[in-house]
Amino acid sequence: MSYVDDFRSVLSDNFGKVLDCLLPMAVASISKSGREEDYLENLRKAVAFSRNNAKSLTKNLAGRAGCCSVEIDGAKTHKRVWVDFQGTATPCEIGDVMIISKFMDSHRVASRHVAFLQAKVDKKSKSQTWHIDPAQLKLYKYWPHIRSCYTRSGGQRHPLLQNFQINHSDRWFSSYLFVIRGCALSCATSTDLVASACRKANTIHGPLELPFLSLLVQLLFQTAGEQDTSAYVQANSTLATLVDRILEHVELNDPIEGEGRPFIVIRLTVKGEFRRG
Repeated sequence: MSYVDDFRSVLSDNFGKVLDCLLPMAVASISKSGREEDYLENLRKAVAFSRNNAKSLTKNLAGRAGCCSVEIDGAKTHKRVWVDFQGTATPCEIGDVMIISKFMDSHRVASRHVAFLQAKVDKKSKSQTWHIDPAQLKLYKYWPHIRSCYTRSGGQRHPLLQNFQINHSDRWFSSYLFVIRGCALSCATSTDLVASACRKANTIHGPLELPFLSLLVQLLFQTAGEQDTSAYVQANSTLATLVDRILEHVELNDPIEGEGRPFIVIRLTVKGEFRRG
């Protein structure tokens, strides 16, 4: 049995406790939101509650393979992260939310996954439709060669990483998160459904697939997202570097509460001690 399987085993034995930790983020996902900014701010505040829930688990999560502890961390930046990529003259956001989940054993990363979410609020219409930005859709469908990933402040670009290609294979690596205006409902759609929607004049009708909490749980259990580290060896070094640069930027440039539209980073860390032999 691999270390990742050990983590999964312990978390499965404590599934209810894990869900309790994430509950505030689930509530934020079904709260009424008039704007994308409102949804993101609600989510940012919910991450803080989830962090406290994780701290309240004073005892390690015990299971058949050993024991684990869960840490939930979050940060935001008003200097959103943008990408300029090949095949389009229109830069776009890399996303509104970056979710990272990782397993750590003996203070080393055994496995790490990352996913990007782009939030969209439906237009004011009876048909409740969502318009997908063509440039963002192209980025999430194909992840073409990226000329530059950067933050933008005062009309100036601050590069994070330039001239790179991300290898993505998992359908949950990047997704749109749709929020119905003034209605307690939200859901996420994976890139294959986004591609299907693209064939219908860039418009999606109605909610699709899994709710946000399910996505978080899937990421936590390492069943979704892009895996860039496995068995202590990086399998996607470019993505690992990009994620590290974004984390560094967010941690060093966290603005005051309510300053601008945030880029949210949610980091779920599981640390384990496992028996061997």
